[in-house]
Amino acid sequence: MSFEFAHPLRLLLIPLCAAVIAAIALIRRSRSLKEKVSHILRYIIVILAVLALSGMSLMTASPDRAAWLVVDVSASVNQEENLTLARQALEASGEGRRNGVIVYGRNAAVERALSEHPALREIYSRIDRDGSDLGEALELAAALLPADANGGIAVISDGLVTGSEEYLTTNRGIPVNTLKTERTAGPDAQVTDVSVPASLYSGQKYTTMVTVHSNTAGEATLALTENHGETRTRTVTLRKGENTFAFESVAASGGVIPCEARIILPGDTVSANDMNGAYTTVTGGISVLIAEGRSGEGEELRKMLESVSMSVRVIPASMISEDAAELWAYHAVALVNVDADQLTEGQMDALDRAARETGVGIAVFGGDSSYALGGYRGSALEKMLPVTIDVRNKLDLPTTALVLAIDKSGSMMDGSWGVTRLELAREAACSALEVLNERDQAGVIAFDDTGKWVVTLQNVTDVAAMQNQVRTIRLGGGTAFYSPMKMALEALRGANAQYKHVIFLSDGEAGDTGYQDVAREMADAGITLTTVAVGDGADYAGLKQLAETGGGRMYAAGPFDSLPKIFTKETMMISGSYVQNRTFTPAVTDASMTDFDGFPVLTGYLATTEKPLATVSLCSDRQDPILAWWQYGAGKVAAWTSDVRGGWTASFLNWDGAAEFFGGIISWILPAHDAAGESLLADGKLRYVSNAAEDILAEASRAEARIVRPDGSTQTVMLEQTSASGFEGEADTALPGAYSVRITLLDRQGHELLSADSGAVVSWTREYDLRGTEDGQLERLSAETGGQAEGDPAKLLSFPDTAARKRKELTGPLMILAALIFLFDIAQRRLDWIREPAEKPAAEKKPERKEKKKPEMAEKTEQGPQAADVLWQNLQKKKRL
Repeated sequence: MSFEFAHPLRLLLIPLCAAVIAAIALIRRSRSLKEKVSHILRYIIVILAVLALSGMSLMTASPDRAAWLVVDVSASVNQEENLTLARQALEASGEGRRNGVIVYGRNAAVERALSEHPALREIYSRIDRDGSDLGEALELAAALLPADANGGIAVISDGLVTGSEEYLTTNRGIPVNTLKTERTAGPDAQVTDVSVPASLYSGQKYTTMVTVHSNTAGEATLALTENHGETRTRTVTLRKGENTFAFESVAASGGVIPCEARIILPGDTVSANDMNGAYTTVTGGISVLIAEGRSGEGEELRKMLESVSMSVRVIPASMISEDAAELWAYHAVALVNVDADQLTEGQMDALDRAARETGVGIAVFGGDSSYALGGYRGSALEKMLPVTIDVRNKLDLPTTALVLAIDKSGSMMDGSWGVTRLELAREAACSALEVLNERDQAGVIAFDDTGKWVVTLQNVTDVAAMQNQVRTIRLGGGTAFYSPMKMALEALRGANAQYKHVIFLSDGEAGDTGYQDVAREMADAGITLTTVAVGDGADYAGLKQLAETGGGRMYAAGPFDSLPKIFTKETMMISGSYVQNRTFTPAVTDASMTDFDGFPVLTGYLATTEKPLATVSLCSDRQDPILAWWQYGAGKVAAWTSDVRGGWTASFLNWDGAAEFFGGIISWILPAHDAAGESLLADGKLRYVSNAAEDILAEASRAEARIVRPDGSTQTVMLEQTSASGFEGEADTALPGAYSVRITLLDRQGHELLSADSGAVVSWTREYDLRGTEDGQLERLSAETGGQAEGDPAKLLSFPDTAARKRKELTGPLMILAALIFLFDIAQRRLDWIREPAEKPAAEKKPERKEKKKPEMAEKTEQGPQAADVLWQNLQKKKRL
């Protein structure tokens, strides 16, 4: 038994307070017994109070017993076997002992709290089995082990652990017993390493070396995937131990190329180590993907880009990948005269993410199926573009008079997917009306055996009202062409408009004659005629001849849902608003174009309006954008509103600087690669060390990393600067394999300083390495902590007494005792419980020197003893009574 003080220096208050009390007693010269007792009590109160303030505790030997059982449940062990051993250890621990269970893998958690009879049936804690961090489990157990109990920590593990060495450096004198088990056994083959050159030139051949370890011999399948593309497989014969295989490849594209190898062994018991990866950076070439709307649309652009040493691949627009990670294999993607309907939502989303998240450049080149004519308005493609599908200076545009003639014969009841041809024709007419402006005129004729005005030719001032009238068209009888065509001719002859046009839709053959003569009259009057044939019963040859006679176009509508698109496109083409057929020389509006002495003429383009943050490099004589670009997330997007096939750009394509010009457009939108660096992905963190110039690093305050994971998914991570050239941030590193990383250095205002391609490899953890051998950590742990390396689970929780002491806080009792003594002191000074002894007779008194006193004082001195005697006598009499 002993005493401890939490604040021993406070004991110095005892002599200090005692000296103060003694000084007060001397000054007052106390003579009565009560005052002397009071002084003593005050000494005691002060001592008790100071002891309480010093945190006095009584320390006695502790009878308590407690221990933590730490169980390895990582992937390398047989979990059920370890749990069985743990149950045996708990059952053999005996009575009067509190035991708890901690389970661990890559992390640790309390599975059962300290109790006398913990039941361990199954594991409820969420443990990451990809690791064996014994150090974390030991720290947790040591922190939760009661300080006033005898006991220790017991460990059940296969010995393939980490962290125990760190725990030994902070050993707290707690004994650790260990029980080593066998690791999981079974057929297993692993991809130990994938090796590729660190960097390559475009077109360079290289060898990918794959190292495979196996604990069994047999045949297996080895698969290699490069840049998330086609997978090459090979049947290989494995021998027990190390195996090496080689794959020959060609660096066909630039950027970061991830390579992943997978081994497939029949009966493999561990799948986590079947894959590994590497990456290489291909430089010295620019890889461009051209997606064309129609075959041959991108041929001229391909020739020009290849002439400036760019690697070009041409595909139909429908073959654009819906996986943004696959588009990262290209520095830029060029869309040439692509209709929005040719792209799925997934393809548009992939283009969007490739530009916005990974910095792939996007260039959109025009033609008769792009921009306004390609249905870009309101699409995801328009969102990416630096221009909107709108027209500026509408008052300067030529006016249009348009008559829509719609067949309402009985055959228009046919259709597909529950929608009739007539319903689609009505919606097509409504869509065409939306394209026109208030200065234009429009009329709608519905015909069967004869024609009838549904909307008379009028200015398009109330589109909604006109659309409501169109929707009243109902099915009729036969089919006659002459009547509606003659009505349209007569109405347009008197119209005051610069462009006059008729769109004639039918699904059958004419039941009358004379309409060919009407078509010739239209042509003579400057009225153009476009025909639309719908369904198998339409007179395709007759309608085509009508369009040729009327100087327009003939559309064969296959899928019915294309009718609104046909009407809208045709209306845009004849209105003069969106299709600008005019000859002009592009004007330079941006310094990026000053390297050219001049530009050839263009004979047309598609009208658009630049967005507020866009940069217009070339514009038309109407100030419409011809070439515009803007920053879109991490990438750049450029818009060329003319064509690249020669329809409007014949002079441009024959120009000596054409290849340099169009190659420059692609070069301008390429992601910047001014510097490289090294990336490291581990433990949920991305660390990047840049090789950029010192002046750039001095301006950088943080970095943004766009990561393509092995499964093709992307992640954006913000990295904080940790050193002059180092950056670090949280990242998801759960998947093993090769990661492509694009780093963008940013200044304090968030402006891009440069971007760099890099890569990193996350391999499976040591937990799954079949080459792993136990290195004696468990034996060292038990030896250096005073524990035992047990082979019997029944003895695992047996620990010698560790001289643990139980603490009894005395602050409360001391303060209560001091308070009681204080109350007693007050009482004994107030109550007359001690009689003072009477004075001695005068004869026995020693002669004293007489002093002169004032009369009043003398009288009080003489009366004081007498009054006390009288009072005392009266009290005695009362007692006798």
